[in-house]
Amino acid sequence: MEHAGGVPLHELWPKISFTQRMNCIGSISTNIMKMSELDFPVYGSLYFTDAAFLESDLKQKMDDHKYCIGLNCRNTYWDCNVGEPRYYAFKKPNRGPWRDLLS
Repeated sequence: MEHAGGVPLHELWPKISFTQRMNCIGSISTNIMKMSELDFPVYGSLYFTDAAFLESDLKQKMDDHKYCIGLNCRNTYWDCNVGEPRYYAFKKPNRGPWRDLLS
């Protein structure tokens, strides 16, 4: 990702008019709607394709082959927090990647 220039919205918000706020909310909503319509081949976390710690069958390569989608790295899917042992020892975790959000 690259830095996006500009002024943080929370700094500008108190200084703008009601109409400007409504236009801003409309613009944000429109962009969120466009993002929600994007179709991804799988869902998971983004990795470099050459990451040695990822098993090849868990990698869904992207078009440029530099990146891939692999296991979700959120602690929700690992049954523990950083530095903690797993507390659901007998549960097989489903860490993705997933073909759709219902998987």
